[in-house]
Amino acid sequence: MAVSAPDHILIIKPSSFGDIVHGLPALAAVKRQWPSTRVDWAVKRQWAELLTGHPLIGRVISFPSTVAEAFRSCMDLRRERYDMVIDLQGLLRSALYGAASGCRTRVGFRDGREGSTLFYTRTIDVSRSAVHAVDRNLELVRQLGANVDGSARFPIHDGDQERNWLGRLWRERGIAEAEPVCAFHPAARGFVKKWPVERFARAADELAGKHGFNIVIIGGDSAKEDAAAMAQRMKRR
Repeated sequence: MAVSAPDHILIIKPSSFGDIVHGLPALAAVKRQWPSTRVDWAVKRQWAELLTGHPLIGRVISFPSTVAEAFRSCMDLRRERYDMVIDLQGLLRSALYGAASGCRTRVGFRDGREGSTLFYTRTIDVSRSAVHAVDRNLELVRQLGANVDGSARFPIHDGDQERNWLGRLWRERGIAEAEPVCAFHPAARGFVKKWPVERFARAADELAGKHGFNIVIIGGDSAKEDAAAMAQRMKRR
């Protein structure tokens, strides 16, 4: 059942990096359907920079990590008077946060975990086993009336500081601005989320050899071992 255009929406997706990126197509679909709707996003402090300054987001809200922070944040949420809360996390803490906002329309996945569904006013039935997280998020907002036609869009915001830094990096690596670049992040938290590094290496070689891509391996300190293993297995470096 579609809904009329809300004035003010809160999306809750506190973590982590990849999961937040998976939620961006849903944000784009909502704004494509309701361009005048203000959409805020609740995210953990360590990931807030990913969304800060995003042209599709009205306000980035720090998701609380302590009881004291939760109390202050919930009081602040109530002042926003949201028309709709969309919980893309599907856990008890995110559902409770949405309920604490005082919003009367709180939407989440029907198969939400930890009892989260008890705090939604509407649940959306989306198969967990059959589709990717991006598709699940898009299906949820589609059933709310958002426009999800076409391929998924990942509107990642970059400012002058990021573009200047990237330009310097490309020049240092001898990569021309017009040349295609593909970034690989071979690390993941948890064994079930990790794709074998030899397959990453094979995919990178395919993109470099057949399609002329420059390959960049990215990641933080925890990804160094996987990044090195991938680089060692690549035929093209």
